[in-house]
Amino acid sequence: IQISNERFGEIPDLYMMDIRLALLTGDNERAGELIAKGKEKFPQKRAEIVLEEVNFHLEQKNDEKALAAINEAIEAFQETDEKDILKVLYFNKGVVNDKIVERLIAEDPEANAEIIAKRRAQAEEGYAQTLELDPTNTGAYLQLANGIISKANVKLNEANALDLSETEKYEALKAEATELFKESAVKLEKAYTVEKAKESPDSGRMSIIRSTLMQVYTKTGNTERYRELKAEEGK
Repeated sequence: IQISNERFGEIPDLYMMDIRLALLTGDNERAGELIAKGKEKFPQKRAEIVLEEVNFHLEQKNDEKALAAINEAIEAFQETDEKDILKVLYFNKGVVNDKIVERLIAEDPEANAEIIAKRRAQAEEGYAQTLELDPTNTGAYLQLANGIISKANVKLNEANALDLSETEKYEALKAEATELFKESAVKLEKAYTVEKAKESPDSGRMSIIRSTLMQVYTKTGNTERYRELKAEEGK
């Protein structure tokens, strides 16, 4: 590649190969430099380069930079109307925001409450955008449900941290959590129905959705639906 560049100047397709080679060989410093320069040198390859940047930051587990690259990639691919790539980007937008939420909750849920709410909203937006392009994406439904379950668990943790004398506040928080669990069940049931209706349902995905639903119905006290799902195990 270097000899070709010296002889003919930098060629966009060879430049892309250079980026991928750097990533494959673990030369992350060089890959980062090539990606940054490539977006300016080859605007016609911007979408492809930004996609490589997304993968680069995801591999590095740098969530903030990955998210910035995902948003840039979404903008780039909207111009090309590449729906298959866009739905993957939207889904990853949701996943990365969810990962950031998990980290912020582990650090300090109260101090980070405002940014957690914003990140959750962005995650939900990513999954909703995924479903707009692909209504059969049960992974997006599952992620939406998991986000709601996370909110419910925060309410339960708040309730359990209360003093025993604060019964009214305790019951109010538990009631809020129950409503959130019910909301998550709606998403999960949709996912279960959609996956079941596929020509070749993913048995692993079905099992995860069913198991999560059963856990939710344990929380809400819906024993009838729990038993129905239990009976479907192993079928």
